[in-house]
Amino acid sequence: MVALENPLFSHAVNAPDGVNMMANTTVLGLGIPLTPVTLLLGPLVTYRVLAVLALAGTAWAWYFGLLARTFLAGSAIAVGVSVALLAYPLWFHFLGPQHYRGLPFSPDPYYTDLAAVAAYARESWFGNPVDAAALAHNAAEENTFYGWPVQDVLVWLPTGGIS
Repeated sequence: MVALENPLFSHAVNAPDGVNMMANTTVLGLGIPLTPVTLLLGPLVTYRVLAVLALAGTAWAWYFGLLARTFLAGSAIAVGVSVALLAYPLWFHFLGPQHYRGLPFSPDPYYTDLAAVAAYARESWFGNPVDAAALAHNAAEENTFYGWPVQDVLVWLPTGGIS
């Protein structure tokens, strides 16, 4: 960003061939907008800003996703603007240099069992390593283990739980 080079491709990684940075879009999606904060105040401040924005963004998304039904009307405008702004980055991701052309292994064994949604991860308070191992290939795949409280909320909300 500082050298005004293409932020979507870098020769600093995987030298000398370089790498399509869109392959790791979370880094770009957070790093590019906050480059001025990082340069002026350092990475620790940037991390703290991201932590606060993540919490605020989650709260905002839940509010509009669950309570503000009229928000859906404005979504079409938001989608149109997003498509216009993201056209080049999406092209770069899917068709740019060194884009993905498939996976080196079959993704078929890596699926989420429906029972996992109501289960608890092995490291959670109510987690059980034996039950978790039966539903996921490794601990990293337990990010879909929400447990029963989430199930209760999902059943409670459509019945008018929040007014």
